[in-house]
Amino acid sequence: MSAQPSPIRRRGERNLYCPNYGHCLDMAVEKKWRSFSCSECGLKGVQEDIPAVRTVNDSNIVYELPRSLPQAVWYSIG
Repeated sequence: MSAQPSPIRRRGERNLYCPNYGHCLDMAVEKKWRSFSCSECGLKGVQEDIPAVRTVNDSNIVYELPRSLPQAVWYSIG
């Protein structure tokens, strides 16, 4: 996308589906802003396609944990 990220430093609505949202978030973090808004951005109405989240209908899902995790962590997850 050729448009440049243009967040402004204030509370307001954000477009989470904008293709530049990650860049704007990085910019706000770098500048140590507590919040930012997309309200004056030319891309505030643009949305990128988000792939569908895959779901599983299984209550017995098994997750492989790294052996380097302490045993206490294993028990708190399960």
